[in-house]
Amino acid sequence: MRSLVLSLLALSPFASAQTATYLQGGDPFGVYFENEDLGWVTHDGGLIRRWENGSWTQAVTPDVRVQLRGIDMVTPNVGYAVGAQGTVLRTTDGGLNWTQQSVVMSPVIQNFPDSTQDWPSAPANLHQCHFFDEVYGFVLGDDLTVQYTLDGGMNWIPADLISIENFLDGDEHESPFDCYDVHFFDDDNGIMVLDEGWIARTTDAGRTWVSRNGLDELNELPEVLPSCNNEVTNLEMWSIDFYQDGDPNTSDEYGVIAGGFGNNDGYTFWTDDGGATWTPEKCINNDFGNTTGIGAPGGNPQCGVTMPTIYGAAMLTADTSAAVGYGRTSWIRQPTPAPSTATWFEGFLTTVWPDTDVRSCAGETPWWNLDSGPAPSNPTLGQQLGATPMRWVEGYDNDTAYYTGTFGVVERVDYSLVGGEIVGTRTQLNSTQHGRMFGAAFTASGLGFQVGQSAQILRTSNFGEDTERVFSSPANNNPYLLGVDVADNGTWVLAAGNEDPLYNTQGGDPGHWNYAPLGLSVQMETAEIIGSTSVGYIAGAGGQVYRTSDQGANWLNRSLPLTGIKVLDTEFLTAEIGMVVGTKGTAAFTTNGGQNWTSVAVPTLPGEALTGISLAFPHIVTVSDTGKIYYANAANLTFIDITPSIPELANASLMSVDINPDTLEVWASGKNGALVKLSQGTWTAPRPMTIFDLNTVMSIDASTTMISSRRSGLARF
Repeated sequence: MRSLVLSLLALSPFASAQTATYLQGGDPFGVYFENEDLGWVTHDGGLIRRWENGSWTQAVTPDVRVQLRGIDMVTPNVGYAVGAQGTVLRTTDGGLNWTQQSVVMSPVIQNFPDSTQDWPSAPANLHQCHFFDEVYGFVLGDDLTVQYTLDGGMNWIPADLISIENFLDGDEHESPFDCYDVHFFDDDNGIMVLDEGWIARTTDAGRTWVSRNGLDELNELPEVLPSCNNEVTNLEMWSIDFYQDGDPNTSDEYGVIAGGFGNNDGYTFWTDDGGATWTPEKCINNDFGNTTGIGAPGGNPQCGVTMPTIYGAAMLTADTSAAVGYGRTSWIRQPTPAPSTATWFEGFLTTVWPDTDVRSCAGETPWWNLDSGPAPSNPTLGQQLGATPMRWVEGYDNDTAYYTGTFGVVERVDYSLVGGEIVGTRTQLNSTQHGRMFGAAFTASGLGFQVGQSAQILRTSNFGEDTERVFSSPANNNPYLLGVDVADNGTWVLAAGNEDPLYNTQGGDPGHWNYAPLGLSVQMETAEIIGSTSVGYIAGAGGQVYRTSDQGANWLNRSLPLTGIKVLDTEFLTAEIGMVVGTKGTAAFTTNGGQNWTSVAVPTLPGEALTGISLAFPHIVTVSDTGKIYYANAANLTFIDITPSIPELANASLMSVDINPDTLEVWASGKNGALVKLSQGTWTAPRPMTIFDLNTVMSIDASTTMISSRRSGLARF
């Protein structure tokens, strides 16, 4: 086997990357369903999944590591998806395989933001697309990007934006308008929403757009909505939809727009005249105490819950619509007694009680249950996870909508009228909502655990193909777990975070989790079990390190003789020999189970934190929050910088590292989807299928490496 040190120091080309298999989590956004058995969802990381007959298939997509947003299927076989950096993807086989079309560039805007300069062209951040047939369609996005194609996306032509550019006054606007969503009534007529409440219309299939100052009358909107205390120039309109049923007496008349001011104060606007006039219906203010806000009845400002922007809205019938947003995730508009005074109901979106719409507020009646379903077994967990950002909603027919949301949520909601109120039955489409997850650990057999907010612990027996929640904290003090490990033989599990450590001596089974009575007042960052022994370590703030020799029941203090540092990772070769790394470039080793520590010099910069460490004797690799990778041989413990000069590490902050015990490959992961691998002298950047923080990388054997990401993500190589 080639030595690791030679592999580390080799100067070799940067090779093409592997692609991970998506398992759960991430940030799904765009959704399009042909029928209940066939649909597609776009994700972050350039991921697209196809739903068919009750199961998901990960599509083959180009290596575009961006957030994908809008998706439009012209036929069950031909469709388009768009996203950041001007990305346009096309499929001709029902979404199983996608190819990248030409990059869409934003327009050059002359004399903006002032007469001395022009706004430059750049790859556009695309929000939505609409195609009339297999080759003719258009896209819209940031910086006044509205363009159409006549050849399936190979070439793009800027649309004519009549009068919109006339309002781009550099004294009032720091950047051009962003274009967010569009609805077409037929093959010619459409309506688009932009920044600051602007509306634009087309009558020639998107080639020409005429602005209509529909919502941003500067002298009127603050008077219409005084309680929100916002300047209308900050208003962003994210979504627009109209009800269409083919009936000339109702089609195209009723519509809804959703948006808000940044991440606060969400609005909906309603029209019953085809968009000629719009009426503001509700304002979500910064707490439940606002009597004009969604979910306000029984509200309490002490909740400390921000009620922010509504990201998506969809019409279900002529007077009923669904909406989703950042705060309490989802609402349904009930047409009683009339559209102008309709009520919006707030509901959590969570698998803890999948068929129940509820709301929670500290100090008040805990749950507002719209359909009289059962109360959740752990209301605190539901309250803490309830802030899941829901990104999009797509109406399918008169009584069905599809929702997507952060942490991997994709679900179908079927609405019905019960006792004069609309209630929704939620069906998770093989998706889960676990909130923010951090550490993860696996055995060679596939047994694994992932930990995160609300002190959740998830267990899998098949490398994340299926997961179950085996523990969550009943406390209401924002508990969370950061580190976890499982014995190689699977007999016991150890987890650590901002409370006393948790241990389980029954393979992680529910009902057997116990808190070790340490009375810790500082945060523990990491947990480690030594092989299949009964010895384990936790470490964290203040340089504190604790050791157990009886699977977590009793603990000894083995803290470092240093102050003002935080231990971020540990790695032990045996129960007695190991190393720790942390803030301020801290590295230390022990040969007697932490009774004594010896500092080790690493050539870090001032303030640089060592965030992860891995040992495969005699090789040691540690990584830092500045994207650096350091190597040392245990024979002399002299660390050298072996960071490759590759784009993926140019501005990276690494969080985890692991040396594969069989192949000596080195994997390192970090924030914003950073992932690199060293194998046989060649660095690659494997594709993790997410653009969010990769908290943990663990290389199990020659054929399996697991990635755990902050947004409930799990992926497998």
